[in-house]
Amino acid sequence: MAQNVINFPVALKQNVNDESTAYGKYFWVPVWPKTLNLKGLINRVAMSQSVYSADIVRGVIEKLTEVMVELWRQGQPVKRDGLGTFTPNVTCEKHGQANLAQALSNGPAYAVQGVTINFKPENSKGEKLT
Repeated sequence: MAQNVINFPVALKQNVNDESTAYGKYFWVPVWPKTLNLKGLINRVAMSQSVYSADIVRGVIEKLTEVMVELWRQGQPVKRDGLGTFTPNVTCEKHGQANLAQALSNGPAYAVQGVTINFKPENSKGEKLT
């Protein structure tokens, strides 16, 4: 269940860069835990008072991932109620062509640099996530 207090791990660190104007000052910084892989996520879901075994959770998560990637490849945003919206975005180089025929002959792959997935948290319970 979401709550207003975000229990994200943070620690105080002192700036030790003697060329910085903030040298010697203390700052709160995030402490990043190890990234949870698929196996870890499956085990966490299976252990969290779930009636489903790890193999069932694995199948559902793998299928969900497969479907989401397929939808993103088609440009379709995906909203997970209670979590947020994942929106694909394409970054294109600015390869202007002198005429329409040349632009069409190069095709879209000529300009596409990459695809990113942007995430916007839902914040329906006042979590203040950005």
